[in-house]
Amino acid sequence: SSWSRFGFKNSDINLDIQFPPSMSQPDVLLLVQESLKNSESFIDVDADFHAKVPVVVCKEKQSGLVCRVSAGNDNACLTTNHLAMLERLEPHLVSLVIAFRHWAKLCCIDHPEEGGLPPYVFALMVIFFLQQRKEPFLPVYLGSWIGGFSLNKLMNFNLKEVENNTVVWEYSPGIDPSSSKESPKRGKVC
Repeated sequence: SSWSRFGFKNSDINLDIQFPPSMSQPDVLLLVQESLKNSESFIDVDADFHAKVPVVVCKEKQSGLVCRVSAGNDNACLTTNHLAMLERLEPHLVSLVIAFRHWAKLCCIDHPEEGGLPPYVFALMVIFFLQQRKEPFLPVYLGSWIGGFSLNKLMNFNLKEVENNTVVWEYSPGIDPSSSKESPKRGKVC
């Protein structure tokens, strides 16, 4: 959230490590865990290797900020870059997201570990609202103008890259036997 500016000053810090193909995700996270345990700057080093996205969690001693380190979580990086790009397109987006997140915090619905929603969901809700207005404030990147697009196939569209205010997506047919002859298609939306 520091890259997209949608976080609070005391928000957790989420880091993702990109690693070469010669290494495996568990090996990378074990090295991170060992390095953080040996550092005097971090305390409460722990790992959750069985989570949907395995992480090493620690606390920075001086600030008390919690850090979560993942490895090879490309989806999180793409989503963050996409959110940062949208923030540059609409300057008021940050204020709206921060206000909505503050409201969620006051209502105690922003803690996923307690049955609430993850913080980035509030940013996505604001973005969706701004895209659905009669005169949209933000562009919509997937819709009926794309050949073969339908909400039923939404899971087959994947964000691949965000660069220079351009969103690159890929359509990969699902396991539906009627679509198995199709090959992946890529598209760009500016």
